[in-house]
Amino acid sequence: MGFYHVSRIGVIRGFYSLLAALVERWRPKTHTFVLPVGEVTVTLEDVAHIFGLPIDGEPMSGWINNSSDFLQSQSIAIFGRKPEVSSSSKSYIKLGSVRRIRDAEPLDTESIRRKVRYSIFYLLGSTLFTDKSTAYAHAKYLPLLRDFERIHTYSWESACLAHLYRALCRASRYDTKEMDDPLNLLFVWAWERMPCIAPILRQTLPPAEIPVAMRWSYSERTTAWLLKTAARFRQDIDYIEEFEWRPFDRLIISDELHGHLEVCDIVALLLSFECVEWHPADRVMRQFGYAQPPPRVARDIPLDHHCITLRGVQLHDMTVLHGVWIAKWGNKQNTRLRETAPPSELGLYTDNGVLGLVCGLVRTYAEIVRARSLVSISATSTTATCTSRSTSACSV
Repeated sequence: MGFYHVSRIGVIRGFYSLLAALVERWRPKTHTFVLPVGEVTVTLEDVAHIFGLPIDGEPMSGWINNSSDFLQSQSIAIFGRKPEVSSSSKSYIKLGSVRRIRDAEPLDTESIRRKVRYSIFYLLGSTLFTDKSTAYAHAKYLPLLRDFERIHTYSWESACLAHLYRALCRASRYDTKEMDDPLNLLFVWAWERMPCIAPILRQTLPPAEIPVAMRWSYSERTTAWLLKTAARFRQDIDYIEEFEWRPFDRLIISDELHGHLEVCDIVALLLSFECVEWHPADRVMRQFGYAQPPPRVARDIPLDHHCITLRGVQLHDMTVLHGVWIAKWGNKQNTRLRETAPPSELGLYTDNGVLGLVCGLVRTYAEIVRARSLVSISATSTTATCTSRSTSACSV
């Protein structure tokens, strides 16, 4: 099991207005969306069904080196030549160049392996770990493709989800106007879990199979849906009455994928080079078929580990820097959820104090509008407005 499923997905067209409405509901501290129905999030189980990627495996880590010598040596060892790089950063390889070189490869035995590596690297940059332009991929992934027999042994799925969590946390800042990383995953998750905001009716879609994202590719969207504003999506989410807690239960799962789903409910750290993010399975237990007890205090990661960026000169061995977190990933089997109530009891916890706290974080769109009106009336020289990005400070 590797990249076969994700290679079949095709093109999924997102929508900025929907993205803005979702980001406003994101809480960086807990890695969850706060909805009227409670806390929800994109989990490892979602990624396994939507992309068909393996969960269990070695954490993605290793050297981060942005020198031209590193890029050249790794490229020649893996691809047989050096592809074109970004003019602004020598650590980013142009995906267009990768595609052209791949298509020109002959079909002898060694070239086929290089062709597979090119295809995987292209998927990493275009689907799993995209940047804002979707035109480049970071060279840090090259060493993971060097040993052909070990490529499938890495936990590509947990790394993909770690990047999504980090991208959502950054996008929720008031001064951020763009978002990178796997938006395909986020959109398909939202459409499968919340049919009220999907571009088309579910009954008009092809039957669901692994990868679930494939049935949303090239989907025809109605004009009415394309005209929906961020304000309208906010309203749909504010008054949501239907949330699919177990949308994938009827899917036919292969034995290989079923084995990976055994660890989808872990409360563990997700790792991908500089990314270290918690998987909050214990805060969204209803998504795994369990009753939800009052959630614990959100887990913290030290800032010197959680806020690492790839700007400037980089020369780090992340296996050393994140050695503690890598060891915790090795212990992930012991962090699986334990059933605290019969699986059929999917109701919200009844602790009034905690439930009141969660509900207090969820303001309806009407309440936000009223708050804006009061600010506007009291202002004498300026009119206070909230943009689609800064609303996160008001609503969560």
